[in-house]
Amino acid sequence: MKLLTLRVNREVHPAVLTGDEVLDLVLAADVIPLARFVPPDTRRLLSGGTEGLNVIRRVLELAAAGKTRDALRSAGALLAFADAKLAPVVPDPNIILSGSMNSRGHLHEMNDPIPELPSAFEKTRSALAASGDDILRPPGHADMLDWEGEFCIVVGATCHRVSEEDAMHYVAGYTLMNDISAREYVLPFVTAKGAAPTAQAWERNVLGKNFPTFCPVGPVIATPDEFPAAFDYHMETLVNGEVMQSSTKEDLVFGPAQMLAYYSNFHIFEPGDIISMGSPPGVGMARRPQLFLKPGDVVEVRVQEIGTLVNKIAS
Repeated sequence: MKLLTLRVNREVHPAVLTGDEVLDLVLAADVIPLARFVPPDTRRLLSGGTEGLNVIRRVLELAAAGKTRDALRSAGALLAFADAKLAPVVPDPNIILSGSMNSRGHLHEMNDPIPELPSAFEKTRSALAASGDDILRPPGHADMLDWEGEFCIVVGATCHRVSEEDAMHYVAGYTLMNDISAREYVLPFVTAKGAAPTAQAWERNVLGKNFPTFCPVGPVIATPDEFPAAFDYHMETLVNGEVMQSSTKEDLVFGPAQMLAYYSNFHIFEPGDIISMGSPPGVGMARRPQLFLKPGDVVEVRVQEIGTLVNKIAS
């Protein structure tokens, strides 16, 4: 199943993909009474677990009838995916963790050693964007914008201090992130010397990843049944149609279970929280010559089982 969130006027509605169409689970309640039992926001929907997903599956079965589909279209509850205005797959997560130093290939291209422990930093909710949104260039820091396509897990149940063996039971599904980075902010970190200057420089690097729209996520949350081979994914990042990053789970230093278990020692994760696995090799800063995003460029992050996260650099 593929879950998503729609922008509908000034509201956001949970929805589900059905073929090449999207079923708005809020508006569907006017046609299919069972849909009234689906929570009207994505975080509550995810917290319903298997039982909640089974209700959505039953709604999809009822929506399959020809006359019902016609009624759903008339009610505005069923529309083409291409016409849907997407919101971030989780519009209001409590925690967004972006993995760092978690790709063997990316560590190699940046001349960094493999770490002994997982590493991540927080992306802010104010940086969230959806597939289809423009990425806004921050004034004064727009010349070194970089892409970082990342595979993510989405938490489905409250958890704290979980084991690696149990961690995946708390995962509701998988989505994609583009950890957009203003690389002007990482340069002082590369040259910093001493503990305090290095710490402050790293903070500046993180700030350069948290401008508005610098955290696109989506386009959908693919539930675990979409990954029968234990998330054996192939992810690509493209800029203007050219593949820049290509990776699989074999590139990860720490997998999803390790990341969730480790960080659950410090955080209480709740439904809708997002943890990315970090960027694979192929970022613009590591290329020779370096390559950065320009106005009008289109960045795509894609995994077959999830879909394609698409964003354009605004002028």
